[in-house]
Amino acid sequence: YASITVLPDADTILALLPDWIEDYCEVHPHSGLKFRSPREFIRLSA
Repeated sequence: YASITVLPDADTILALLPDWIEDYCEVHPHSGLKFRSPREFIRLSA
């Protein structure tokens, strides 16, 4: 995420961080979780 985003200063990073975390936990598939997002994996495992 950070590698493809213009990050001129710390304030910009802090403003973008919640969206990055949300995407990582809700959308982004992980190979170690059978290509599911962490939240999807937890929902399906419960």
